[in-house]
Amino acid sequence: MRFVSLVFICTLLFGFKCHAGDAFYSDYISFVGQDPSGHVSFAIDDDRWQSGKGHKVEIHVVLHDEIKGYVSVIGNGTYSEPGRSLAPLATSPDFNFIGNPGEGIQLSSQPNQISLNVKPIVARIGHRTKAGTIVIGSADATMRWQGRVLPGRVTYEYLIISKMPAWYSFFSGLMFNNFNGLYLLVGNNGDLYIHSSHKNSFSGIWADLLGGTFVAPDENNSPVSTDLNVQVPESTLPNLKFKTAKSSWSYGVFSWPTQWQAAWDVNSPEHSTTKAVLELHVVHHKTIKWWFIGGYSLDIVRGRLKINGLEYPVYGLAELII
Repeated sequence: MRFVSLVFICTLLFGFKCHAGDAFYSDYISFVGQDPSGHVSFAIDDDRWQSGKGHKVEIHVVLHDEIKGYVSVIGNGTYSEPGRSLAPLATSPDFNFIGNPGEGIQLSSQPNQISLNVKPIVARIGHRTKAGTIVIGSADATMRWQGRVLPGRVTYEYLIISKMPAWYSFFSGLMFNNFNGLYLLVGNNGDLYIHSSHKNSFSGIWADLLGGTFVAPDENNSPVSTDLNVQVPESTLPNLKFKTAKSSWSYGVFSWPTQWQAAWDVNSPEHSTTKAVLELHVVHHKTIKWWFIGGYSLDIVRGRLKINGLEYPVYGLAELII
């Protein structure tokens, strides 16, 4: 009851909006690449939801240079569009999208001098209920920024919620409870994605989420399917174990995860089962939203992956909705 009262008070104080009954679509593109000058990480979250006779689009963008740190980006914000149709990859005044996940995506932003060319995205894992769908895919990609050409990998997350539950605010944390999404470059051209979230009484949508997918560096990976409607497994990491190894208190009544550990089963060259082990920690933290009882951040993380006697450097983004 105390928690319910706290949520109600925060709703009044921070103006959380109720969008019960409205549909919600989201495309999240996370890129990590590198050149001789270091890593560059870029993430854009393109959210659309029905509002009255039209719909709204909200864009969240983060750009990080391994040497310079977080770089200011033009284009974050919310704007209204006519009609209730929620088209994929909504173009905003500062970000233009051409193509689609199955055929490849070209993203450009003249104000930020950014272009991102994404190859056809391979659907890898997903989770479906009557209330919504989440599908994760990945692909090779090349980013051009400030004269640099950065090959890397994109992880693409497609989310549909057919009806918004009551008391839901887009970044209130009431739908996702302690969501940890890791979007990682492994070595030079592999990728690893892990997500974890716990169901709570306010979500009304997801059960507990725990899953992931791994594409090894230099793997000759024939596309399974670039159709995001195809049935895919909830995870391709058998017996995945995932935990927060360390956290740091924020202002308010919650803490941010700062270190993680994960392990899952893999087949060794000798055809026996061994463990892949991931160790990861935050190197730069960026709070996007904060509302006392929780928050939303996009952090830069670094670590290592040990698998079948090999060790790979790991670098990328952590999306946290706490």
